[in-house]
Amino acid sequence: MGVYCYEIPQGFSAVNDAENILAGVYTELGSYFCIFSPTGEIILRKNFNIEVDSLVPACSAPADDGFVLAGIANQVSHTSVWISKMNNSGEFIWERKYLDSDFSLIFDIERVDSEYIATGCISTNPVIMLLTEDGDTSASFVFESKANRIDNITVNIEPNPFNSFCQIKVDVAETGIIEIFNIRGEKVEQFPLRKGNNSFIWSPENISSGIYKGKITTVSSQGYFNLLYLK
Repeated sequence: MGVYCYEIPQGFSAVNDAENILAGVYTELGSYFCIFSPTGEIILRKNFNIEVDSLVPACSAPADDGFVLAGIANQVSHTSVWISKMNNSGEFIWERKYLDSDFSLIFDIERVDSEYIATGCISTNPVIMLLTEDGDTSASFVFESKANRIDNITVNIEPNPFNSFCQIKVDVAETGIIEIFNIRGEKVEQFPLRKGNNSFIWSPENISSGIYKGKITTVSSQGYFNLLYLK
């Protein structure tokens, strides 16, 4: 088995049983994206010059004919985040760059069916973006974790985003119900509401990470809130 030394590894993921991905910084002026076998053989290595290209790739997701990479962009281009598709030979097929108003930090990207879900932050607010196979944005959502008031309903979710469980606190003037839906509109959870203060712990099981929409319905009011689930 081969042993390779890299200065600062940023992320690791397994593509399949035969390939693994490692990304990180190898000098003060460069970063890398590397695919290697379980025995340490390098299958593909792509180097990035920070002064010319972008900062270290932070995460990746497999595609039909390659990979989708995401990372923090450099200061020269005055952008904060980039997302690119690379084929199996290490050539870029498309690249998207986002300003601070769209992304200031990215920490995950994954493929769901024929789309890619990228999650990150704008300032301190979590954001999620859906991209098509061609890299076009099909939808984006910004989350505010602070308590918010909808008509006669007060909602507070902590933490949001979350990776194992979250606490949903709801104050309503009437009895009702909370329903949680995925981005396809399928209901994945529900909780009954009593008049006054309610508190629930939601610990998702057997569902994918991503954006979820909460719907609160009482006799005379209705409100919505967003949840961001990360694995």
